[in-house]
Amino acid sequence: MKRKTIAAISLLLTVLIIMATFSGCNFAGKKKDIEEQIVPDVTEEMYSAAYWLKSVKEADKLIMTASDIAQFNKQITAQQTSG
Repeated sequence: MKRKTIAAISLLLTVLIIMATFSGCNFAGKKKDIEEQIVPDVTEEMYSAAYWLKSVKEADKLIMTASDIAQFNKQITAQQTSG
């Protein structure tokens, strides 16, 4: 029984490694080439928060306090668990 378990785990790990190798996974933390993206028309610049913030008026204005965020998170969690 123990040998079968070890063999099954070894097979599973081998399959996962092969899938990761051929799926284009990038374990170095680098983004895929823009041409390979799933979302069309996303530029390299769009990966930066600065890109999105430059179009927001009063980008430095506080929107929610820490307690507001905590309350908001509680509401979201309650909605997800009830629905």
